[in-house]
Amino acid sequence: MIRAVIFDWDGLLANTEPMWSLADKQWLGEVGIDYNDELKQKLTGRHHKESTEILVKHFNLSTP
Repeated sequence: MIRAVIFDWDGLLANTEPMWSLADKQWLGEVGIDYNDELKQKLTGRHHKESTEILVKHFNLSTP
C-alpha cells in the first residue's frame, strides 16, 4: 500500500535547466547583460524567484 508520494517535477521528471538558462539569457540580453557560464553557475539549482532577486540586485536592474 502506498502511504506517500514525493513529487519533484523540476530536475527529476523534466530537465528544465536549459529552458531557464535560455529565458535568463534572453531577458538579460534585452538589458545589455551577457549571460555567461560564470553567471549560469551562480544561478543553477536556485529557485527562479531567488535567481531573479540575485540578478536584479547584482546588476541594479529596475525590471521587476
